[in-house]
Amino acid sequence: MRLIERLKTEFNLSGKKAKELINKRLVFVNNQRVWIASYEVTDKDTITVSKINYPVLEPEILYKDSHIIAVNKPPGLLSTGEKKSVESFLRKNFYNINAVHRIDKETSGVLLFSISKEGYEGFLNLFKEKKITKFYLGIVKGNFPESIKIIDEPLDGKYAITKIKILTSNEIASLLLFEIPTGRTHQIRRHLKMKNFFLLGEKEYTRKPERKSIFKEVPRQMLHSWKVRFSHPVTHKTIEITAPIFFDFKETLKALNLSLENKID
Repeated sequence: MRLIERLKTEFNLSGKKAKELINKRLVFVNNQRVWIASYEVTDKDTITVSKINYPVLEPEILYKDSHIIAVNKPPGLLSTGEKKSVESFLRKNFYNINAVHRIDKETSGVLLFSISKEGYEGFLNLFKEKKITKFYLGIVKGNFPESIKIIDEPLDGKYAITKIKILTSNEIASLLLFEIPTGRTHQIRRHLKMKNFFLLGEKEYTRKPERKSIFKEVPRQMLHSWKVRFSHPVTHKTIEITAPIFFDFKETLKALNLSLENKID
């Protein structure tokens, strides 16, 4: 049974009201928020409706030593700032926390911080020398062509390169793995636009209204900072950190009939 039908029956709602609750992200299946009306549920699933905004998830610490911290940033949370940011959350326990890079508010995944002077200075050198390799997972609209493996067009007059691997695709959408040795502002989104492709949930670089209902239901920009690899800024040991994807990303893949299973190591 589709979620919207179960919602109408169980809560005695009109189709319009049930759809409104789903669109407002107020419906939960087994305590996990679901925003897709066609999501399949069974009699064993527990459906709840929230009357208040669901609390923002706290960032999970993925790696920590005496010099650096890596966290899995939830979507909807700023990287830095005084309030409601990953930085402000970490500052409660690490007074000398310093952000060494940022990712967009709607983007989830690995985010790096220093907690020592040596760590901060070492990270600055690593980023300056482009010795931090970053991998992102992104869902784009349409069937992405195999012929596009590298986009190396300059951005803001500076060298930029995005390497692309198709993990799975169909006529509706594609799941891509991006490797970005360079880190220009909005690099992935801007490079995709040059090839007339756009991330699901993208609002800044595409102005066309969504026509497919499944695209309209996507809650955010579908981009996840999946993995980073670098030489430790102080010990010089090779570090590789991977961030699990969040529920909304998984459910979007499911709704689009895209599978991540056995696609990445």
